[in-house]
Amino acid sequence: MLPGIILPVPRVPIRKTWLGAAASSDGGSTIAFGNFVAPNAGLLVALLTVHGADSRTMSSVSIGGTNGTLAATHGAGSTRKAAIASRVVAAGTHAVTATLSGANGTSPRSYCGCWLLENYRSATPAFAQFSYNGTGNLTIAATHDIPFGAALLYQVNEISAVDPTWTAALLDGSVTGGIGRGHWASRIGAGPKTGHVETATFASGATHLLMNAAVWA
Repeated sequence: MLPGIILPVPRVPIRKTWLGAAASSDGGSTIAFGNFVAPNAGLLVALLTVHGADSRTMSSVSIGGTNGTLAATHGAGSTRKAAIASRVVAAGTHAVTATLSGANGTSPRSYCGCWLLENYRSATPAFAQFSYNGTGNLTIAATHDIPFGAALLYQVNEISAVDPTWTAALLDGSVTGGIGRGHWASRIGAGPKTGHVETATFASGATHLLMNAAVWA
Protein backbone atom coordinates (compact mmCIF):
# COMPACT_ATOMS: atom_id res chain seq x y z
CA MET A 1 0.00 0.00 0.00
CA LEU A 2 1.34 3.44 -0.95
CA PRO A 3 1.81 5.98 1.86
CA GLY A 4 -1.26 8.17 2.32
CA ILE A 5 -3.54 5.80 0.37
CA ILE A 6 -6.51 4.49 2.36
CA LEU A 7 -8.42 1.67 0.74
CA PRO A 8 -12.22 1.59 1.25
CA VAL A 9 -13.53 -0.99 3.66
CA PRO A 10 -15.78 -3.45 1.80
CA ARG A 11 -19.38 -3.19 2.91
CA VAL A 12 -20.77 -6.24 4.69
CA PRO A 13 -23.90 -7.32 2.77
CA ILE A 14 -27.28 -6.80 4.42
CA ARG A 15 -28.69 -10.00 5.85
CA LYS A 16 -32.37 -10.88 6.19
CA THR A 17 -33.89 -13.70 8.22
CA TRP A 18 -37.53 -14.71 7.90
CA LEU A 19 -39.09 -14.97 11.37
CA GLY A 20 -42.53 -16.22 10.40
CA ALA A 21 -46.12 -15.05 10.01
CA ALA A 22 -49.34 -15.11 12.01
CA ALA A 23 -53.05 -14.44 11.49
CA SER A 24 -55.68 -13.05 13.88
CA SER A 25 -59.48 -12.96 13.88
CA ASP A 26 -59.75 -10.32 16.62
CA GLY A 27 -62.49 -7.73 16.09
CA GLY A 28 -61.29 -5.41 18.86
CA SER A 29 -59.02 -2.39 18.79
CA THR A 30 -55.86 -4.33 19.78
CA ILE A 31 -54.69 -7.07 17.42
CA ALA A 32 -52.07 -9.39 18.93
CA PHE A 33 -50.03 -11.50 16.51
CA GLY A 34 -48.02 -13.40 19.10
CA ASN A 35 -44.26 -13.78 19.47
CA PHE A 36 -41.47 -13.65 16.91
CA VAL A 37 -37.99 -14.89 17.83
CA ALA A 38 -34.97 -12.91 16.65
CA PRO A 39 -31.85 -15.14 16.57
CA ASN A 40 -29.57 -12.09 16.76
CA ALA A 41 -29.73 -8.38 17.45
CA GLY A 42 -30.95 -6.35 14.49
CA LEU A 43 -33.87 -4.49 12.97
CA LEU A 44 -37.15 -6.36 13.33
CA VAL A 45 -39.44 -5.41 10.43
CA ALA A 46 -43.17 -6.20 10.41
CA LEU A 47 -45.41 -5.97 7.34
CA LEU A 48 -49.03 -6.29 8.39
CA THR A 49 -52.63 -5.72 7.35
CA VAL A 50 -55.78 -5.60 9.48
CA HIS A 51 -59.28 -6.05 8.05
CA GLY A 52 -62.67 -5.50 9.67
CA ALA A 53 -66.02 -3.93 8.92
CA ASP A 54 -65.30 -0.69 10.83
CA SER A 55 -63.26 2.12 9.27
CA ARG A 56 -60.23 2.83 11.46
CA THR A 57 -56.64 3.98 11.24
CA MET A 58 -53.53 2.16 12.44
CA SER A 59 -52.46 4.04 15.57
CA SER A 60 -49.33 2.09 16.47
CA VAL A 61 -47.50 -1.21 16.19
CA SER A 62 -45.76 -2.50 19.31
CA ILE A 63 -42.67 -4.67 18.85
CA GLY A 64 -41.40 -6.29 22.02
CA GLY A 65 -43.53 -4.02 24.20
CA THR A 66 -42.32 -0.75 22.65
CA ASN A 67 -43.93 1.07 19.74
CA GLY A 68 -42.03 0.60 16.51
CA THR A 69 -41.40 3.24 13.86
CA LEU A 70 -44.20 3.36 11.28
CA ALA A 71 -42.71 3.76 7.81
CA ALA A 72 -46.02 3.46 6.00
CA THR A 73 -49.65 3.11 6.99
CA HIS A 74 -52.99 3.25 5.26
CA GLY A 75 -53.43 7.00 5.41
CA ALA A 76 -57.20 7.32 5.87
CA GLY A 77 -59.74 5.63 8.10
CA SER A 78 -60.62 2.43 6.29
CA THR A 79 -61.88 -1.10 6.70
CA ARG A 80 -58.45 -2.06 5.30
CA LYS A 81 -55.74 -0.99 7.72
CA ALA A 82 -52.05 -1.55 7.03
CA ALA A 83 -48.60 -0.75 8.36
CA ILE A 84 -44.90 -1.27 7.80
CA ALA A 85 -43.25 -1.07 11.22
CA SER A 86 -39.72 -1.60 12.52
CA ARG A 87 -37.69 -1.49 15.71
CA VAL A 88 -34.09 -2.24 16.68
CA VAL A 89 -34.19 -5.28 18.98
CA ALA A 90 -31.89 -7.57 20.91
CA ALA A 91 -31.81 -11.27 20.27
CA GLY A 92 -34.82 -12.92 21.85
CA THR A 93 -38.61 -13.14 21.75
CA HIS A 94 -40.65 -10.12 20.71
CA ALA A 95 -44.44 -9.84 20.64
CA VAL A 96 -46.02 -7.82 17.81
CA THR A 97 -49.32 -6.04 18.46
CA ALA A 98 -51.25 -3.54 16.33
CA THR A 99 -53.44 -0.87 17.94
CA LEU A 100 -56.28 0.71 15.96
CA SER A 101 -58.17 3.96 16.50
CA GLY A 102 -61.23 1.87 17.45
CA ALA A 103 -62.73 -1.60 17.17
CA ASN A 104 -61.80 -3.55 14.04
CA GLY A 105 -65.39 -4.71 13.56
CA THR A 106 -67.09 -7.80 12.20
CA SER A 107 -65.60 -10.24 9.66
CA PRO A 108 -62.10 -9.61 11.06
CA ARG A 109 -59.02 -11.06 9.40
CA SER A 110 -55.51 -9.78 9.99
CA TYR A 111 -52.04 -10.88 8.91
CA CYS A 112 -48.49 -10.09 10.07
CA GLY A 113 -45.12 -11.31 8.80
CA CYS A 114 -41.69 -10.39 10.20
CA TRP A 115 -38.05 -10.37 9.15
CA LEU A 116 -34.85 -9.59 11.02
CA LEU A 117 -32.37 -7.38 9.16
CA GLU A 118 -28.68 -7.24 10.05
CA ASN A 119 -25.81 -5.18 8.61
CA TYR A 120 -28.22 -2.48 7.42
CA ARG A 121 -26.90 1.04 6.87
CA SER A 122 -30.04 2.86 7.99
CA ALA A 123 -32.97 1.96 10.22
CA THR A 124 -35.11 4.08 7.90
CA PRO A 125 -36.30 2.33 4.73
CA ALA A 126 -35.30 3.71 1.34
CA PHE A 127 -38.85 2.99 0.18
CA ALA A 128 -42.10 2.04 1.93
CA GLN A 129 -45.58 1.91 0.40
CA PHE A 130 -49.08 0.50 0.92
CA SER A 131 -51.38 0.02 -2.06
CA TYR A 132 -54.84 -1.36 -2.76
CA ASN A 133 -56.05 -2.62 -6.12
CA GLY A 134 -59.78 -2.96 -5.50
CA THR A 135 -61.92 -5.83 -6.67
CA GLY A 136 -61.85 -7.87 -9.85
CA ASN A 137 -58.07 -7.65 -10.35
CA LEU A 138 -55.56 -10.48 -10.37
CA THR A 139 -52.37 -8.41 -10.06
CA ILE A 140 -50.96 -5.79 -7.73
CA ALA A 141 -47.54 -4.14 -8.01
CA ALA A 142 -45.05 -1.78 -6.43
CA THR A 143 -42.54 0.31 -8.39
CA HIS A 144 -39.31 1.26 -6.62
CA ASP A 145 -35.58 1.72 -7.03
CA ILE A 146 -33.13 -0.92 -5.79
CA PRO A 147 -30.01 0.33 -3.98
CA PHE A 148 -26.96 -1.92 -4.08
CA GLY A 149 -27.46 -5.04 -1.98
CA ALA A 150 -30.76 -3.89 -0.48
CA ALA A 151 -33.36 -6.08 1.23
CA LEU A 152 -36.64 -6.03 -0.71
CA LEU A 153 -39.66 -7.02 1.40
CA TYR A 154 -43.25 -7.56 0.24
CA GLN A 155 -46.63 -8.59 1.60
CA VAL A 156 -49.83 -9.21 -0.33
CA ASN A 157 -53.16 -10.58 0.81
CA GLU A 158 -56.58 -11.16 -0.67
CA ILE A 159 -59.86 -13.01 -0.34
CA SER A 160 -58.62 -16.18 -2.02
CA ALA A 161 -56.91 -19.47 -1.22
CA VAL A 162 -54.75 -19.12 -4.35
CA ASP A 163 -51.06 -18.30 -3.91
CA PRO A 164 -49.47 -15.62 -6.14
CA THR A 165 -46.39 -15.70 -8.32
CA TRP A 166 -43.83 -12.89 -8.04
CA THR A 167 -41.74 -11.00 -10.59
CA ALA A 168 -38.43 -11.66 -8.84
CA ALA A 169 -39.08 -12.07 -5.10
CA LEU A 170 -39.13 -15.49 -3.47
CA LEU A 171 -41.95 -16.62 -1.20
CA ASP A 172 -41.03 -16.69 2.50
CA GLY A 173 -44.38 -17.72 3.97
CA SER A 174 -48.16 -17.73 3.75
CA VAL A 175 -50.89 -17.97 6.35
CA THR A 176 -54.67 -18.40 6.17
CA GLY A 177 -57.02 -16.51 8.48
CA GLY A 178 -60.77 -15.94 8.19
CA ILE A 179 -61.81 -15.70 4.54
CA GLY A 180 -58.41 -14.48 3.38
CA ARG A 181 -54.79 -15.45 3.06
CA GLY A 182 -51.57 -13.47 3.53
CA HIS A 183 -48.30 -13.94 1.64
CA TRP A 184 -44.79 -12.55 2.22
CA ALA A 185 -41.88 -12.61 -0.21
CA SER A 186 -38.43 -11.05 -0.33
CA ARG A 187 -34.99 -11.03 -1.90
CA ILE A 188 -31.65 -9.26 -1.70
CA GLY A 189 -31.51 -6.97 -4.73
CA ALA A 190 -28.28 -6.87 -6.74
CA GLY A 191 -28.82 -3.21 -7.70
CA PRO A 192 -28.42 -0.44 -8.24
CA LYS A 193 -31.51 -0.31 -10.45
CA THR A 194 -34.20 2.28 -11.01
CA GLY A 195 -37.87 1.67 -11.60
CA HIS A 196 -38.10 -2.01 -10.68
CA VAL A 197 -41.69 -3.26 -10.79
CA GLU A 198 -42.50 -6.14 -8.44
CA THR A 199 -45.85 -7.71 -9.29
CA ALA A 200 -47.82 -10.34 -7.43
CA THR A 201 -50.00 -12.25 -9.88
CA PHE A 202 -52.88 -14.55 -9.01
CA ALA A 203 -54.11 -17.16 -11.47
CA SER A 204 -57.74 -16.80 -10.41
CA GLY A 205 -60.14 -16.06 -7.61
CA ALA A 206 -58.42 -13.06 -6.01
CA THR A 207 -60.26 -9.94 -4.88
CA HIS A 208 -59.52 -6.98 -2.61
CA LEU A 209 -55.77 -7.11 -3.25
CA LEU A 210 -53.56 -5.23 -0.76
CA MET A 211 -49.78 -4.86 -0.88
CA ASN A 212 -47.07 -3.61 1.46
CA ALA A 213 -43.61 -3.07 -0.05
CA ALA A 214 -40.40 -1.88 1.60
CA VAL A 215 -36.74 -1.50 0.68
CA TRP A 216 -33.96 -1.41 3.29
CA ALA A 217 -30.32 -0.75 2.42
